[in-house]
Amino acid sequence: MSFEKKVLFLTVGSHDVDLYKNSIRESKAHLVILFSSQSSLATAKNIKKHYENEQIQIECYSLSDENDAWDVDKCYNFYDSVFQKIVEKGFEYKNFSIDFTYGTKAMAAALYAIGMRYRISVFLYSVKKSEEDNTQILKTFDASYARGLALLDQCKHLFKAGQFAAATNILNENAFPAKLESLKNGDRKSVV
Repeated sequence: MSFEKKVLFLTVGSHDVDLYKNSIRESKAHLVILFSSQSSLATAKNIKKHYENEQIQIECYSLSDENDAWDVDKCYNFYDSVFQKIVEKGFEYKNFSIDFTYGTKAMAAALYAIGMRYRISVFLYSVKKSEEDNTQILKTFDASYARGLALLDQCKHLFKAGQFAAATNILNENAFPAKLESLKNGDRKSVV
């Protein structure tokens, strides 16, 4: 059984709980998955405690070793196992969003990579409004351009292998961002 409920995957650093509220609110998630290191586990637990009387379900997942937070592959494998658990509960990738703002750079890179692997459409990150103003604003983007280039690379390899039908299927089954539409028709100059 699958459902349309939204899920937010969020990396957690050792910051004030208030920094995470924007992302949780804007995502409109029913389930929030917090990924922490051992040093940011207390922050994750505080976020969960903050939302315990609300309609949002919060789950905390912490890397078992503090050094794992600095290893992209270990973070990636850990996140992948959690993604699988969430899918097994009936949630669908199309309803996932990712915020990789906080935590280590390795944690952020691994979560972004997982998002690309599973074709997550919504990525979030927080930035300061300005140098003078510490207010955080939430930015949203999708990775369609990068994903489109990856699909075109797949097609290139298939064409080189003589697998023309397979490459054509990839091109026909995937929506391309406007920047890449002209590449489908052979015009490489428009994206350079």
